[in-house]
Amino acid sequence: MWGAMGAKNRDVDERGFRIGLVILFLMLISLPSVHSFQVLVDPIKYAIFPNETALYNLTIINDHTVERYLSISSPDVLDWDISTIPRSDYYIHLLPNSSRSVIIAVRHLYASPGQYLLSIDVSDDKNGMAVEKRIPVSLKSSSSRYAKYSPSISVSLEITKMIDPRNPFSAYVTLKNNVPENYSGVEVRLKSGIIEKSKTVNLVRGESKRVVFTLNLPRNQPPLGDIMVAEVYLPFNNRTFVFTSPPQTFRVIPFTELKKEEKTEKGLFKSHISLIFSNSGNSIRETVVRKRVNFFSRMFMKVSPDARLATLEGRSYFVWDLNIPAGGQVKIDIFTNYTSFVVSLIVLLLIVVSYFYFRSPVVLKKSASFIGSKNSLTELKVRLFIRNRTGHTLEHITVVDKIPPIAQIEKAFIVGTLKPSRISSTPSKNTILRWEIPIFEPYEERIITYNIKSKLTIIGGIALPKSYITFTFKGKKRRVRSNTFVLSV
Repeated sequence: MWGAMGAKNRDVDERGFRIGLVILFLMLISLPSVHSFQVLVDPIKYAIFPNETALYNLTIINDHTVERYLSISSPDVLDWDISTIPRSDYYIHLLPNSSRSVIIAVRHLYASPGQYLLSIDVSDDKNGMAVEKRIPVSLKSSSSRYAKYSPSISVSLEITKMIDPRNPFSAYVTLKNNVPENYSGVEVRLKSGIIEKSKTVNLVRGESKRVVFTLNLPRNQPPLGDIMVAEVYLPFNNRTFVFTSPPQTFRVIPFTELKKEEKTEKGLFKSHISLIFSNSGNSIRETVVRKRVNFFSRMFMKVSPDARLATLEGRSYFVWDLNIPAGGQVKIDIFTNYTSFVVSLIVLLLIVVSYFYFRSPVVLKKSASFIGSKNSLTELKVRLFIRNRTGHTLEHITVVDKIPPIAQIEKAFIVGTLKPSRISSTPSKNTILRWEIPIFEPYEERIITYNIKSKLTIIGGIALPKSYITFTFKGKKRRVRSNTFVLSV
């Protein structure tokens, strides 16, 4: 029982599977092919004598949303010359959802009178799809030798698909004489948007010949895509017959060659570096240029064009993003000028040298400090600091200090203190103290101290007048004054 039910279920499953396959097949064949196109042939004149030409209207319909590059050919037809009018319509560009009509001309070569069906192929160069159409031709009888031996030359073209304009390249045209006639003065021409060249050859009956063209493009030829055909011009019986090869596409490739030239001009404390980048290629060259720079020199540099500052591995660089056109050049100028810095440094150095040259060789500073009071009288300690700040010995040193009338000197000097060699008074009641020192050794320092006592009570403060020192330095008599010291009490 279970076996019967299983068999029944398998029959149902197989029937459903077959139905599904049929439905899927019907769906697939109902979908339009993206790569399909339609070709319609309408005869204009198909019954001809051997010296006449049959004409047909070939309509190609592109009813899809892709553009097409189509070529028309009849590779297997040898007894007939099949071409388009004009011959450049061998190659057709169709936009999406558009159509194009082409006139097809069929001319007798050496076929016998009768009824023929000739093949025409319309091929899509992009996806390799082709549509074959057969056209009827009725060739009427004629006794003329011209109809029997009309010229027939098969033409094919080979060319490099990717062309580098820096190097020469070759194109190969293969000719086949399909009739038992000898031809001289056969002109073979190569034609494209950027190339045109020709050669003249002879063809004997039934001969196949390969014609080689060595071609050169200008080095600066811009990159582009182009189409080349080979055309054969044959003068025969006061007529010129033209045979054309199927078109071949090729592309000029882009290339760039960057050359760097550096020029340096140096002057006093300044320099000018020129970086010249030349592109001898046929397309734009994008490049990044870096120039190392440190913090100090950057303050004195000027660049043209402007650069951005970048840090790479802890180092600073000026960076330029350059777009160099084909056959063009870009110049970078780097100006460095230390003149202002050097001038400032020289001025500073002159100031320092002048200071050390013109400064006083002796330092004399005066100060005082409060000691105390006795019987309402203020006692002060005055200090004179003297230093020889040169490496030379000073001679005949005389230190002179003045005590204002408001105070008097304490004549009891501390032991170890240099006593004045002379104490005198002036009419204005100032007390003059004078010390005589025979020599002052290099960098020697001395401190002279003495005490004074005010004659009156000092309120607020007292100003001690400047002292001065005279001495002989390098054979010249010099004099230096001290500061005025004000002591607040």
